Amino acid sequence: MPHLCRGRYRRGQDNGMTRSTRVRGNQAVRKIIVGLFVLGFVGVGAGLWTSPAAEEPAKQTEEKGPASAEAGGECCKAGDTTLYGTEKGYRKLIGNMHAANFREVRSLYLAMHLLNRQGVARLCYCGPVLHTRPDRPHATREPLQFGAEIYGHAGIEADLEALLLALDCLKATRVGGITVDMADVRIVRSLLAGVPVDASVIAHVHAALAAKDASELASITKTFPAAAREGLRALLSMYGDAKVLEEARTALPVSTMINEALDQLKWLARHVQGANVTFDLADLRGYAYYSGARFAIYTPGASDALVRGGRYDEVGAVFGRNRPAVGFSLDVKELASVAAKPPLKAAIRAPWLDDGANGDAAQLSESIAALRTKGETVVCVLPGHESEVDEFQCDRELVREGGQWRVKTI
Repeated sequence: MPHLCRGRYRRGQDNGMTRSTRVRGNQAVRKIIVGLFVLGFVGVGAGLWTSPAAEEPAKQTEEKGPASAEAGGECCKAGDTTLYGTEKGYRKLIGNMHAANFREVRSLYLAMHLLNRQGVARLCYCGPVLHTRPDRPHATREPLQFGAEIYGHAGIEADLEALLLALDCLKATRVGGITVDMADVRIVRSLLAGVPVDASVIAHVHAALAAKDASELASITKTFPAAAREGLRALLSMYGDAKVLEEARTALPVSTMINEALDQLKWLARHVQGANVTFDLADLRGYAYYSGARFAIYTPGASDALVRGGRYDEVGAVFGRNRPAVGFSLDVKELASVAAKPPLKAAIRAPWLDDGANGDAAQLSESIAALRTKGETVVCVLPGHESEVDEFQCDRELVREGGQWRVKTI
């Protein structure tokens, strides 16, 4: 598999983040990653913590046999590549995406084929991605994306695990005022089932629903069957709290798929604690990607959803392995911009001495090393920068008394 993100996108680059935002972003990612590993998630395609072997997986072709790659410290053999995906399939998916998210595709590739598991697989990744165009005004084309995914379970339990995990990620970074907005693409798909129109008309219907444009929707659907036309029109007003779900049961046509979608949305909402839950049944963002329930998480200070996720069972079909899948992703840069600023860590301030200071420098170095061995953070203040230590809260300092370096409270 080719390494598609080179140059400024390589691991360790700033990618446009300021120092303070980068520090807060790294702290957020560390907290989230530790929590994910405890829950059994395996890192794949993650420049922050996978092994070098995962950065450049062995190139696979239809002619060659199984390959192997390490991901998150776990070595897994790819199965028969003639059955479970090839480089050709990977390139096909890239070619079909209007906004190519290379890291996410690579994670998917690993999940489908390099890991090649038959049971449930919990995967996570983090790294810079490149979009062909921003997904909204003023958005970056180079987000630092973090995501977690669950493959292999078609039940609603996996949807709930992904949703609660996304909320826990925000709570770990002390993000408050959270609102979870939910919808299900199966509702609109059920209403449009059997309507004899081409894909371009369906796309216009989706756009009108997303914009809540009643006149445009009426114009597009005037030749639709009455049940589909009235059902789509009713969706325009179906946003708000849990009452929306009951309104949908009476206003929409009787359908097993619609009833199942509404039941699952209600069940998911009942398990969300510590966050406001809303619904917008006409929200079809990502309709071509998701196959069931989807969610977006908002918080004050963010211009758009901070987290997006849901079920996307059909995404692996291009690789020849159409497994059940659910997950979420977020932009670490955006998360860092709204996360609560963490308290500064306590530290000991030490002066800078050169070797010509009557042997004091060697003694000072020994004292600093001893303190660091005990787990203390010691910051050596460089000449001329005595007032610029802002990464730590220096509540103590090393001072020389009676021929010895001692720690004194400031």
